[in-house]
Amino acid sequence: MRYSNDVPGFFDQPPSIVDDLPPIERAVFILHAVDGKDPEEIARRLLVGALEITEFLAEALVLLDAIRQGNAPERQSSPVRQRAEASLRARFRAYCEARLRACEVSDRIEWRADEDEDASVCRAILASLRPVDLETFLLSQADGLSYAQIARRMGTFQWVVERRMVHAIAGIHRRHCSFEDWLVRFGRKTAAGDVGRPLLRTGKAEAR
Repeated sequence: MRYSNDVPGFFDQPPSIVDDLPPIERAVFILHAVDGKDPEEIARRLLVGALEITEFLAEALVLLDAIRQGNAPERQSSPVRQRAEASLRARFRAYCEARLRACEVSDRIEWRADEDEDASVCRAILASLRPVDLETFLLSQADGLSYAQIARRMGTFQWVVERRMVHAIAGIHRRHCSFEDWLVRFGRKTAAGDVGRPLLRTGKAEAR
């Protein structure tokens, strides 16, 4: 079943609208509307029930309609979706911990109740960087200093700062995967070890 047949043109949404969907609804919407997968196939790939996927997709449509009308999207409570989301997030946490172990990061991720998984993963990844690389990265990305300013602040050469930034960015890229990335890549998985194409960002979401 494809909802786009029932609502002509509704799935041809500007990326800026789709960006405002919550991660799971956005991922399911992309797998269905962009990749052309029906709810049953998405359910098989994400290892959840087709009913749960159908509810996530229906919620995505309701939220998109609210956004198009200029209203703030508000997720409706659903025990079915809540159980599925809890299962998916638990599996994502296990995946992240295994990914960091594969990168020889020994410290476990501290999952906090007051932040989502992506924030917890980012904290763990930053903490795994070499102190000098982390300091360089934060001076650049958090404080907005130029490489020349960082070099003066740290008493080193600009080429050293540039090399440290390369190390920091490479370490983050190698270890990082957001919840939404994981959902879409797992949903696009076609064979063992193949996570499909990476997300192409258009903001918070992606367009294929």
